Amino acid sequence: MNEPSGHPPASIQEFMQEVVLSVASQVGLEVTIVDENLVRVAGSGAYQASVDEQLPASCSFNDVLHSATPSLVTQPRKDQKCHWCQKRHLCEESGHLAFPLIVQERPMGVIALVAFDSHQREELLNRQDEHYRFLRHMARLVSLAWQAEIITQKLRQAKDWLTGVVDAVGEGILAIDRQGQIICCNQAAGSILRFSEDDVTGKDLSTLIPHAPLLDVVTRQKGYTNREVLIERPTETFSVISSAAPLFSAGVAVGAVALIKSSESVHRIAYDISERQPDLAIERILGHDEALQEAKRTALMAAAGHATVLLLGESGTGKELFARAIHHHSPRSHGPFVAVNCAALPEDLLESELFGYEEGAFTGAKRGGKPGKFEMAAGGTLFLDEVADCSLQLQAKLLRALDTGELQRVGSTRTSTVNVRVVSATNRDLDAMVRQGEFREDLFYRLSVIPISIPPLRQRRDDIPLLLDALVRHHAVRMDRTCPEVSGEALQKLLCHPWPGNVRELENAVQYALHMCTGAILGFEHLPPRLRDPSPPAGPVTHPQGLSAKEWEKEAIEKGLEELGDTPKAKAILAKKLGLSRSTIYR
Repeated sequence: MNEPSGHPPASIQEFMQEVVLSVASQVGLEVTIVDENLVRVAGSGAYQASVDEQLPASCSFNDVLHSATPSLVTQPRKDQKCHWCQKRHLCEESGHLAFPLIVQERPMGVIALVAFDSHQREELLNRQDEHYRFLRHMARLVSLAWQAEIITQKLRQAKDWLTGVVDAVGEGILAIDRQGQIICCNQAAGSILRFSEDDVTGKDLSTLIPHAPLLDVVTRQKGYTNREVLIERPTETFSVISSAAPLFSAGVAVGAVALIKSSESVHRIAYDISERQPDLAIERILGHDEALQEAKRTALMAAAGHATVLLLGESGTGKELFARAIHHHSPRSHGPFVAVNCAALPEDLLESELFGYEEGAFTGAKRGGKPGKFEMAAGGTLFLDEVADCSLQLQAKLLRALDTGELQRVGSTRTSTVNVRVVSATNRDLDAMVRQGEFREDLFYRLSVIPISIPPLRQRRDDIPLLLDALVRHHAVRMDRTCPEVSGEALQKLLCHPWPGNVRELENAVQYALHMCTGAILGFEHLPPRLRDPSPPAGPVTHPQGLSAKEWEKEAIEKGLEELGDTPKAKAILAKKLGLSRSTIYR
């Protein structure tokens, strides 16, 4: 504990003055008190008017302070104790009995009985022993009061510090006593739990949150970790993530404390740790082609609003780059950007991936359940890549989530609301799919409020040198090697290639060439074999027995399922064998 201040607190100074006046009226002598700095803090009679006056360091009271022992002066101005006093010729006292005030084992002041005339001096000397005992008792009383006030102030200060620290913590902190009354609720907890009152201290927790699990912690004396707690109010229902532990004093449970986080913040932290990638400014998408520039202008205008965006373009054209750029320039840029490839997962897994699931929803479901991508993207942007691969059943759930902002986890009957902006993408003709009944028309219109077409690389060949230079520099740095110069022959070959895989294929070719090239010139001979000696241009795709692509695909899937079986593992093997996505096999 820090050392106490040499000057008494104002409240104690008032108490000292009351004591001084009371004692003076009882003993017939004047009374005064000085602090550690010899400043008069209380006085009666002639000394009452000189409160706040500082005594000289050479006065006899200073000896009492330094020796921490009582002192009796019967002949002021002549006593050896007064010999060095600079103001002894001005002293009007005829004697005094002084006692040190010991506060927290340290001399902090002096209290004295003072005589000013012969009658008072005679009273002081004749009843010396009696006055000594009385003054010792009064000194102890004043010292204890001073010490108690110091402790009270330190406790008040410690409480203020603790309150400040608790309120500064980002997590919510809620504590209750053994009766369930709230003894601490910081600002974060009040905000997360959406309490309508600014101060809920002293209220019964069960009246604010019926069946709160924190109440059980007190009775069971056992805590819990990272539990999702449902908060139900007449006008809203929401969930928080809470960890709690009992509070003990002398081995007895006296209450419980909980750390509380909003579900959105927990999901965002999980996303940041596991999946976050750098957002991309629109300027980072390279190209001077007018169609590309128009797509970028539309993306920037779309970013400023909240409408859904549908990115249309072949595989490898950079649809996710556009989605990230829209997020980066949007008012939601502070929130998460969550991407889902709808073609990469079977229908049942895709549903749980998007909407989450409850504990026990299906075999293998994670204990405690799992939030879906919609929940993880709360306050930000959800990118649905290859959205055309969603089944009609899943499309219906998507439509409801987009229309109302409401969703249900797999295995749950509870509806929650999320605030998410959806940007989707596809390389398929959604108009044709709608006409053929393979994609819901209402969902199509809901997803494509702002459609953006991204041109393929073969339609913007003038951008190839710019992209090539950027890709060569980027991957040369990653490989920690000198950036080579691309020969004219190699550049001409790259300009003539049809690029069915678009920018992704170009990047693949650059990486291959950089590994093959060890010198300062990246030449034709370093390009991938498919570019150096391409196969003859392919004609229309044909299949055995004159079947159409769709008929051949259906026949191949049926035959494969007959041979391999209808298990999820068999479907995964078949998808890989046929070069199809697993979601296509399931459909």
